[in-house]
Amino acid sequence: MRKYGRSSNFSLEPHFDMLYRGHLLFTEEEYCRMQREGRAGGDSKVMARIDRRFLRLMGRHAFTRLTDGRQAFTEELRNTISIYENKVHLSREQLIHRWKSPSVAADSLMIHRGRLLLVRRGHEPYRGFYALPGGIMDDDETLEECAIRELFEETGIKGKVRQLLTVLSDPERDPRVRMVSAVYLVDFVGGRLKAGDDASSAAFFPLDSIPPLAFDHGQVVSRYIREAVLTQPE
Repeated sequence: MRKYGRSSNFSLEPHFDMLYRGHLLFTEEEYCRMQREGRAGGDSKVMARIDRRFLRLMGRHAFTRLTDGRQAFTEELRNTISIYENKVHLSREQLIHRWKSPSVAADSLMIHRGRLLLVRRGHEPYRGFYALPGGIMDDDETLEECAIRELFEETGIKGKVRQLLTVLSDPERDPRVRMVSAVYLVDFVGGRLKAGDDASSAAFFPLDSIPPLAFDHGQVVSRYIREAVLTQPE
């Protein structure tokens, strides 16, 4: 593997692509140092430290190359830098797992007065398309709490989880990362409609005038509406 910063034509692009897609990178120099310190056995037992300067370069590059995934990726960079600074050494498998683990998200399906609440995405992928309000779960919250928080941040609407509708886990559903999302049926509690966070706008749509939706949200909405109609008493 080429050492970074050693030639004038060095480019971060392939390294950025590998790191963002879930590969662990460390230089030959780092590996040799680990061998001298007795921390490198077989490949499966390598104890890796990520170079701080490299991560800082990656962090700056991330801000110019990412849109919707920028915040989550940058936060993960900070977490990994923290591991380096605190001299907490993880196994190679553990470090790889940090990058390859699926991201977990929660979305809200809210129908209020016969209208479905949707947000228009302000970033790629699917920029300009409508979607269910939702986002990535924080480390200190439950999926239900995530759904309610994201709902309020993106729409200004307060809600209460009624039930889990489905879990979306198709490996190809999100072109950025491996994303698993729980979709909740959420009841309207209050608030005033106002777009925020990653949403460029938010609105309630009549059920017979729902626009094309991003990701697999259209399938979720169609299935819920169809099942809700079938279960209505005659």
